[in-house]
Amino acid sequence: MVSARFVLAVLAAWVCMPAAAQETGTPDPAALISRAERIMYPNARAVARLHFIAPDGRTEDYGALYYAKDRNQKIIVRMTAPASEVGNDLLMIEQNVWAYERSINRVMKVPSNQAFGGTGFSYGDVVRLNFSDNYSATLTARKGDAYVLELAAKDRNAPYYRIQLDVSRTGGWPISGICYARNGSVVKEILYSDVRDIGAGPKPVVITVTSPLDPGAVNTLTLLKEEPMDLPDRMFNRRNLEARMEESR
Repeated sequence: MVSARFVLAVLAAWVCMPAAAQETGTPDPAALISRAERIMYPNARAVARLHFIAPDGRTEDYGALYYAKDRNQKIIVRMTAPASEVGNDLLMIEQNVWAYERSINRVMKVPSNQAFGGTGFSYGDVVRLNFSDNYSATLTARKGDAYVLELAAKDRNAPYYRIQLDVSRTGGWPISGICYARNGSVVKEILYSDVRDIGAGPKPVVITVTSPLDPGAVNTLTLLKEEPMDLPDRMFNRRNLEARMEESR
């Protein structure tokens, strides 16, 4: 007969184990993606900087103010720099990306995989398209402190045909991603780095995008500050790209 003292000793050893050692079974890949999105895309107002280095050394810098809700299912991006881009803002809702062109006072739908300005970013990169709306996830491996996920596009509107995404087992945030075209070629590689708390919990605040299609080019999105904020649904519509109702809060 097993003694009560033995049972208590086993339970105590289990409680003292690291979380990774306690892990049993196969985690739900959809839950892993949902967790990563909650970490990376809180309901918040965020300040960001986009920096592009071209292969010839040319650089471009953009400032942006993000208003995000529901794990980035709804987001407005207000461009704050350079002066020529102020007012040329972006909206993403229901997986559609809309751009407001200030000079002609017009809102246009743009493909998420279309290049943003003269940079190597796509519009999908700039609005930070979430994964769960666009991809179905499968867990393919465990690799050190990472889960390796295969993300398959749900439809042709997704910016990439599939993505291999490594997610931290302990932190829950993305570590790296490789984006593929339909023909199997690599389109982009993404590195998530510099984990810090800038106002809404720890997360990688530097996202670096490179592409074998544009050797030598480096695109970096840096989150500078986050302020948790419960934003009303009425903000996220095409009329508000011009109305800017969030400024009256």
